[in-house]
Amino acid sequence: MVAIPGSRPDDRPGRSRVPTRKDVTRLVAEDLVAVLDFVSRVCTAADGGNLHYLQDKAGELVLAAQRLQQHLPARQLDRLLVDPARLRRLVTRDGRHYRAGRALYPQGGSQEHAGRTDALRQAAAVIALPAVGGVSDELGLTREQADAVAAWLLTRAGASS
Repeated sequence: MVAIPGSRPDDRPGRSRVPTRKDVTRLVAEDLVAVLDFVSRVCTAADGGNLHYLQDKAGELVLAAQRLQQHLPARQLDRLLVDPARLRRLVTRDGRHYRAGRALYPQGGSQEHAGRTDALRQAAAVIALPAVGGVSDELGLTREQADAVAAWLLTRAGASS
């Protein structure tokens, strides 16, 4: 059975209360959001080339994943204690503050939809880089053309949100 940290004992001495489906789902959701938080931090550190921060957050990611594993029901019968629909709602709501949370659990949409929107925004950012030696230079675009393409991509990303 899954242990509930801080759970109060029931009326019988030496016994803890049995965790409810709601309790276990909430714990798993909290742990999953923590994993998404650290995945986001690791990605941000990697994108920025900050190896010290990357190393620090990679270690915290491992610890968050271990906490998640500890709260996951071990036996097949115990898996009924996790409500998948509620888990998704909780992670979608609480994970929206994190890059990985928005990508994997988008509000009111699918992962594929969120991935397309993110790709459009990233493409706009790349094309909007300074023209000299940048992507727009390689594509043979003028500064005005690069800005227009970036603006169009951002409009498409906004329309698909």
